[in-house]
Amino acid sequence: MKHPSMFDAEAEAAAVAELESAAQIRSLVLNIPGAVYRRQYTEPWAIVFMSDHIEVLTGYPATDFTEDNRRSFESIICVQDRDHTSAVIREQLRREGSFSVEYRLSDSSGYYRWVAEHGRSVAGPDGRPVWIDGVIVDLSAHKEAEQLQGTVQVRHRLGHDSLTCLPDRTLIRDRLQQILLRSHRDHDLVAALLVDLDNFRSINERLGQQAGDELLKAVD
Repeated sequence: MKHPSMFDAEAEAAAVAELESAAQIRSLVLNIPGAVYRRQYTEPWAIVFMSDHIEVLTGYPATDFTEDNRRSFESIICVQDRDHTSAVIREQLRREGSFSVEYRLSDSSGYYRWVAEHGRSVAGPDGRPVWIDGVIVDLSAHKEAEQLQGTVQVRHRLGHDSLTCLPDRTLIRDRLQQILLRSHRDHDLVAALLVDLDNFRSINERLGQQAGDELLKAVD
């Protein structure tokens, strides 16, 4: 039979181990660059835990979403994205048990921020889904970079030939004017070279437009 002090020591050791485990989990959650949550599996997917990072994303404290449903998470999803987001989560959970979806959130200042949400179902002892565990990460910088890249590509297409990607006449004329103005100011000499292809029309007529296009791409 164990001495009472042995039971006390074992209980204390178990309590310490539990506290250390909880601290490690909390540290892990805090270091994840996103808002970690747990929701009920059944709709309306009530949130039972939300990490503090949600305040970084939205300006609202985590307690707004977990205590007495003070604020519905769906209420800060962009109105145009709500139905699509819910449909994607519902369908992917049903088919795969996990989901990924992108949408816009309205933060406390009214600014819309793109986020990606990734989640999966968690089964209870009976094997049936009980929870949804997930994370919400900020995509704003990524979306802004995509938009900037798209703008640059559009501007490039507007001033370049679609076949050879070389500057078109409008862009060449603009650049020549700038060079001439600079040369006049700095008293520099400028030379322009014009390259022409003899009998190019006959190549299109005899071999077809595709052959002519290939020749242009080879020459550029």
